[in-house]
Amino acid sequence: MTHHTKEQDHILSNAAKTNLAAIQGVAKDLWKQTPMASCVWKSIRSRDIPKQIRNFLWKGIHGKYKIGSYW
Repeated sequence: MTHHTKEQDHILSNAAKTNLAAIQGVAKDLWKQTPMASCVWKSIRSRDIPKQIRNFLWKGIHGKYKIGSYW
């Protein structure tokens, strides 16, 4: 998995940008705060989360699963 920074946002796929915005929107609705993109990326890399789950989250954000609008 790669760590993304603000300077690297321009290299994200449209799926990743869309999903990241959705994550930030839900966080804002729930907690009245919008996490920075770098915090979202860092949080899914936490060693407290099992590696398989981290991989699932990363792939999900990047739109690597054939689900949702794919069908």
